[in-house]
Amino acid sequence: MFTSVVARQVCDNIPNGSSKKPIMSQWPPAMQLMGIGWYVATCIVFGVVGGVLLDGELGTGFVLTLVGLALGLASAGWGGYRMLQDFFVAQHPRRADDQEEKEPE
Repeated sequence: MFTSVVARQVCDNIPNGSSKKPIMSQWPPAMQLMGIGWYVATCIVFGVVGGVLLDGELGTGFVLTLVGLALGLASAGWGGYRMLQDFFVAQHPRRADDQEEKEPE
């Protein structure tokens, strides 16, 4: 989860001229989806590799590999979900504006 928070803050805080939108929303859709895919793969690989290395050092069998896999999957799932939210908002900005303009009856 830490990596998803850091990645989101980095993407949101990069200065990108006069626009207030996150820089990722200015990328073409295919590049946004590729970035999300790489993020998910990286989280899972780092979790598994970290678990394997810790298992080798501590001699715990494969327990820490499974823990690393679980942490990598959780981080990838949460970060991917947050990135996909931004992706869909960037693809349909009028939907968000329409929902804000509607007054409750």
